[in-house]
Amino acid sequence: MVKNTPGILFFLLNFCLATTAVADQRTYIKLQLDSDEVYSGDTVVLEVESTGLLDPIDYTIIDDQADLIRETRGSHIAVIGGKVAEIAINRMVLVPKKTGVMVIGPLTAGDVSSNSVTLRCSMPTDLTGNRKLMIYRSIPRCHLSL
Repeated sequence: MVKNTPGILFFLLNFCLATTAVADQRTYIKLQLDSDEVYSGDTVVLEVESTGLLDPIDYTIIDDQADLIRETRGSHIAVIGGKVAEIAINRMVLVPKKTGVMVIGPLTAGDVSSNSVTLRCSMPTDLTGNRKLMIYRSIPRCHLSL
């Protein structure tokens, strides 16, 4: 026979409440670009914000569309729905591989998926015409007296 029945019941009640609180925590992945239009060869920063994920985020969709130049990761603590949560932030500096409109996302982590963002990559303006670059520089006059 179990001698500490109230203690076991208290433990089970706390366990059930804790698992319910974890299930109620909001899990999400949010994508955001620093610019929605770039020229070919320019970089764009993609910020991926997430919280409450049990599985890692699958970034393979980005590998097909852009080259990764630099990646930084960080996190901060926030209160979401009255509960403390860790928010992970992944900032990626990307260079698009092709010109045109590309849709980044949705990224997934298990059964959680993100929003999608649209990036327009165009060729730079044609500068090969009859345009000339003129640089004017003024030099201050110097007076020398002996």
